[in-house]
Amino acid sequence: MENVGASVKQLSEAVYDVSSVFGNICTADVVVPRKFEVQVENQLKGHEPLRFGGEWFDCGGWAGERVTTIAVHATLKFRNKTSVLGVSGYVYYHNASHSQILVIALNFPVTTSASFAAHCGPTLVDCQLLWAGMPDVARPGMALRRSEGCVWETMEVQDEHVTVRCVVLPSEGCEQAPDELQRRISKSRWCKSSLVEADFGAQSTSVAIVDRHVALEIDNRSGFTFLLDGDWLATGRWHTKRTETIPANSKTRLEFVSDDLLRGVTGLCWFVCKGSLDTYFSVV
Repeated sequence: MENVGASVKQLSEAVYDVSSVFGNICTADVVVPRKFEVQVENQLKGHEPLRFGGEWFDCGGWAGERVTTIAVHATLKFRNKTSVLGVSGYVYYHNASHSQILVIALNFPVTTSASFAAHCGPTLVDCQLLWAGMPDVARPGMALRRSEGCVWETMEVQDEHVTVRCVVLPSEGCEQAPDELQRRISKSRWCKSSLVEADFGAQSTSVAIVDRHVALEIDNRSGFTFLLDGDWLATGRWHTKRTETIPANSKTRLEFVSDDLLRGVTGLCWFVCKGSLDTYFSVV
């Protein structure tokens, strides 16, 4: 009987140990890390600084503090916040005159491969469209990918970490870039996100079902001329093209349409005072 009692005691202790380990595993915060790093090189004339203008994240966000200025070099770091979702969204920067606007879009989900696209030009592109049209990142060592105003390449791809180098090109043209970079640009491939953006107007009018049409008439009596500084549309899009300027002492029409039968138009856009850049006008 003593042997039987000892065996039962040992068995109960073993069961307790297993249950304790299992409980620790179940209650542990098991996070599948996804980190996306963008190394930005600013080749604008005189390395004119680019300042933070806005952001939107479908999931995840910044890893650490937000980078507010891109001078000559800057490293933008992003990561996921939960174990079931990756990191995905876009950020944009602009120079002091708003004549150059850089948009960086990225996606690094938990279950599939990472994607990336960028664009730099005198106007703010459709950020949602750029984000939706991102291609998968290329393998390290492949040719540069190119869009308006910038080129990029993949530096590192791991299961949990991706690093991309993005170069903002001189606004005067690629001829002003360093010689080695010019040589690589001549062999670069245009990113398919640029082609999607160029064809968006023609494609959307042929396939979209327009269920909602929002027209806003802005009566600007302020004496200020406002320039489009950014937009974010959760659903829908601009009708035909963006309204880039709201002139002083005039009426301007902003129009938006839905592009999905089941959803309407939701979002916001904002404008900044021309010249002083110290007064904003927003529409939600």
